[in-house]
Amino acid sequence: MPACNATPNTRPKNNKMNIMTLGVALLLAGATTSSLIDSRSAQASEIAKDLRLLDEAKISLTAAIEIAEKHVGGKAIEADLDRENGKAVYDVSVIKAQKEYDVRLDAVTGDVLRVKEDKK
Repeated sequence: MPACNATPNTRPKNNKMNIMTLGVALLLAGATTSSLIDSRSAQASEIAKDLRLLDEAKISLTAAIEIAEKHVGGKAIEADLDRENGKAVYDVSVIKAQKEYDVRLDAVTGDVLRVKEDKK
């Protein structure tokens, strides 16, 4: 008879464990769904910022690359549009004589703001 009493006492513990496991799984699923929504919202916000930045830039990326290449006398290998001190700027990496230069241009006027040798 004691063997029969041991089996019923074990089942409720297993059921409690199953319920706890299910609860944890549901909690994790909710957290994952929430983080997915937050991630998509953040991504949409970044896209909106990028679109505003593109709209603000009056010269094209192609023009910015041409200006940077002429200014340094080299060949561009990378370029991107960014914001610095509230202004739209292009950052263009130009290679000349085995050296890399970072050229920053005003994205509205095309003026060269800074040229700095990259010391990688």
